[in-house]
Amino acid sequence: MRLAGAEREARRALSLTANVRDARYVLALIALDRGRTPEALAQLDTPISHHPEDDEARALRERATA
Repeated sequence: MRLAGAEREARRALSLTANVRDARYVLALIALDRGRTPEALAQLDTPISHHPEDDEARALRERATA
């Protein structure tokens, strides 16, 4: 149930401002936990495209594709 609440809050944050890095990161983690790798990668690609130096997002993306 905690993941559902976190997902709801992250999606709400994105509905208010599309470039909330933390919300996208949370959604990527939840997607990975649920086995939805393509969704996780899509959530990570946005912050990486805006901030290529985001080592945390890049590391999570690498983990998702390993």
